Amino acid sequence: MKLRPPIEGTLSEMVRQHGLRRSRYRGLVKTHLQNLFKAAALNLKRLIHALIKRQQRVQQALAAA
Repeated sequence: MKLRPPIEGTLSEMVRQHGLRRSRYRGLVKTHLQNLFKAAALNLKRLIHALIKRQQRVQQALAAA
């Protein structure tokens, strides 16, 4: 149960923003591949946001010094 809250948020984001409930393709293999691409896109988006926030913190620290 400790793992459930972070997973729920990720699944919710995938459903709301990336259309995880619907597939463009028929067949398990193609659907699975589509879901892997969506997960990779989500991870890339999160990485970019984290790097932007980190850069902003560094700039704020340099400006304050």
